[in-house]
Amino acid sequence: MLYFDARLSDHVPTLEVRVADVCQSDEQAAVIAGLLRALVETAVRDWQAGHLVMSVPAAVLRTWMWQASSSGVDADLIDPLTGTPAAAAVVVGRLLDTVRAVLDEYEETGRVEEILAEILSAGSGARPQREVHQTTSDVAAIVRRALEATHASSREGAALRSAVAARGLRAL
Repeated sequence: MLYFDARLSDHVPTLEVRVADVCQSDEQAAVIAGLLRALVETAVRDWQAGHLVMSVPAAVLRTWMWQASSSGVDADLIDPLTGTPAAAAVVVGRLLDTVRAVLDEYEETGRVEEILAEILSAGSGARPQREVHQTTSDVAAIVRRALEATHASSREGAALRSAVAARGLRAL
């Protein structure tokens, strides 16, 4: 079995990336996409400039990803620059520092920081699912909770996009 987290598409000129978590809103999904785009653009620019890339063994990366997936932003993450645990807010802050130039170019820095602050405060999409599981252990209830959250966000997002388009403004 071939396992990947990111790969070049075999039929379109894009990079395919696994979604990091259940996004509870379309804004969260847009921020994840914006961060991924900024990270890829930053990496390409660094490579073109001849900057060296840190080499991390695949087994170590898998361990770091397992830790992040098991706790999300509710616990320490591994800081990829140091290889040591750090508060999620610190690790996310360093990620923002790394990609800030690209986010600034797309005029997305403020909105990305705002949504990430909400995620760091309220938790990722896994938190409400875990809460439902702890109270009911009912998989159907967990799915219903995720559907309710994402559908409510979709309706709110559609209204916001319409308002932004009516004003001729650029939305994230």
